[in-house]
Amino acid sequence: MQRKDCNNNCCDNCHPEKDSAEINIADAEGHQDAEAKAVSKRAPRRTELEKATARQAIDDWRTAIWKRDFSSKRFFYPSPHYVMSDQVLQTLADKHAKVMADESIDSFLNWTPLKHEYLQELTDILQNINDAITEKQGNK
Repeated sequence: MQRKDCNNNCCDNCHPEKDSAEINIADAEGHQDAEAKAVSKRAPRRTELEKATARQAIDDWRTAIWKRDFSSKRFFYPSPHYVMSDQVLQTLADKHAKVMADESIDSFLNWTPLKHEYLQELTDILQNINDAITEKQGNK
């Protein structure tokens, strides 16, 4: 809102009127609340050993899926790498702590499985690993 008696560059910051809108700036408490909320949403850090455990579980799953669904079609799918590439497997192993809910893999991994049910199977496996890690940390 501009005042009538000012030039075109004048605004209510210099000359506030009674009916001008107030701007509320969040205080330090609001900032701390937002930071605490962000921290609670972050996935816990995993050790290299925990990542290796997840990697092995994912690799075992990939091989089992290939044997179950694709080994009879070796001409088209000669190895388990066709179920999931090594790069996707490594990314999933590194970020497995983010898998906290059904099909949350979609939120951080750019991978389209050959069958939709694979996402649920992987989610179940990784949730079990994460639960075991959390339980182990609670017993320390």
